[in-house]
Amino acid sequence: MPAAVADFRDSTNDLFCDGESSPSSRPTSASTGSFFSTLESLPSELQSPMSTPRMPMEHRPPTAGSDHGGAPSSSVLPELIGGIGSFHDDEKGEAAIQLALLIDCATTEEMVTIGHRLRTLGGIERLVALLEHRDAAIHQSALLIIGNLATDTVDPNAEATKTLFKSFGGFPKLLPHLSAANPLTVAYALGAVQNTCMDPEYVGVMQSSGAVQRLQQLMLQGDPNHVAFARNCLMNLRQTVVTAAAARRQAQ
Repeated sequence: MPAAVADFRDSTNDLFCDGESSPSSRPTSASTGSFFSTLESLPSELQSPMSTPRMPMEHRPPTAGSDHGGAPSSSVLPELIGGIGSFHDDEKGEAAIQLALLIDCATTEEMVTIGHRLRTLGGIERLVALLEHRDAAIHQSALLIIGNLATDTVDPNAEATKTLFKSFGGFPKLLPHLSAANPLTVAYALGAVQNTCMDPEYVGVMQSSGAVQRLQQLMLQGDPNHVAFARNCLMNLRQTVVTAAAARRQAQ
């Protein structure tokens, strides 16, 4: 994960209505020509989707973890899932940070259980709702958690999580964060998009929303810490397009 360039808990920006976006970085709709020229300019040797390894939690707040400074126990997972659905933002934010920290420190074996319980106890739906929260600490936590849950390098059952994430309309809610003014939000959003974008239906969503053009902008002119992530997102999109085209030809 790129080095953090902003504090994790940063709720000073009140522009989240469009993903903390600044006018200079807000994407515009990409044309069909620019979309395909972007994808065709990328290397063609990719055989499987590129997945971000576990994204560590940057700038852990001093309150994170147990009284001894460690990660919370998985035994509190039902409580954390309940907390992220709280009506009180302070409780919601603390639960989201604690859940991100729990996942940050969990082993693969522990993640199998954590992922399953998040899926069955309503955690994924609540995380999707947090993506639209105006507090940067809260939606950053949600982006980080989703990015980690969506890669099988963290949870071997990541595909089940991505299926549920899609059913709750989560993917389009990631995209405004690519234009956030907060670089840490952009970094977490890139990781989440990279790990979830390998669905043919999302190609059109990214094209019509201007996200492909924004990824190209980040790859060519963005923060050096964002360049590789943006390029990997575009590579995964290209592979998705190629795979879908091959499947259509085979079906004919």
